[in-house]
Amino acid sequence: MPPPFRNSLTLALVAALVLVASCTEATPTPSVKIAAGERPTPITKADSVVFAAIDSAGLWGLDTSTVTFAFREGQYGLDMHDGMYVYTRSFVDTSGSDILDVLTNDGFRRTTNGRATSLKPKQDSSAREALNSVIYFAFLPRWLADEAADRAYEGLDTLRGRAYHRVRVGFRQNGGGVDYGDQFLYWFDVDDLSLDFLAYSYATNDGGVRFREAFNTRIVSGITVQDYRNYAAEPEGTFTLDEMAKAWSKGKL
Repeated sequence: MPPPFRNSLTLALVAALVLVASCTEATPTPSVKIAAGERPTPITKADSVVFAAIDSAGLWGLDTSTVTFAFREGQYGLDMHDGMYVYTRSFVDTSGSDILDVLTNDGFRRTTNGRATSLKPKQDSSAREALNSVIYFAFLPRWLADEAADRAYEGLDTLRGRAYHRVRVGFRQNGGGVDYGDQFLYWFDVDDLSLDFLAYSYATNDGGVRFREAFNTRIVSGITVQDYRNYAAEPEGTFTLDEMAKAWSKGKL
């Protein structure tokens, strides 16, 4: 994570899964305003677009924050201070046991009914990814300013009749997490810098490529949150990451 900005906030969020046509992700809604923080200085065109989008979404304040929210069947938490982070997920499994997953700068751990649980490597990786993924997508585009993020501006595209900045983002191995090899494309509206579309390729669970369309965008107490419709090609691998937006526009996802 990048060095913290000097501000603070506490959020209480609630989310519900919404099903619309394709698979849809609902994003938590905050209840208090995020305080303004310091902004990094953009160096490249990609920096300028991404940093301005984060500012427009009101998300710089996450750097010194405590967040709790409900999503699907779990309770999630985010705590970021002084360059350290703690992500948590608590839920009740099918056997009725209370599970607590914790992801920090130092690694991942799970407890079951308050006792440390040893997971097989594949189980550990899956649980870690499940927690990190929810936090990541809930607060986009904040994470695109991380020190481990490599941002590249790729010009303008037209989607749904509107002009968008296209920015490609990858993450370096040092600081980029276990899935640092994943690749992302983000489309920001040229007028209001809203993050309306994104696509990504991933290697976990045999890999794949996805396209997301934002909807139900709302501003609550100064922060922008939105839900996503998720699209995939059938069969998997029909389109590359760079072909997903065009495929979506033609109704092929």
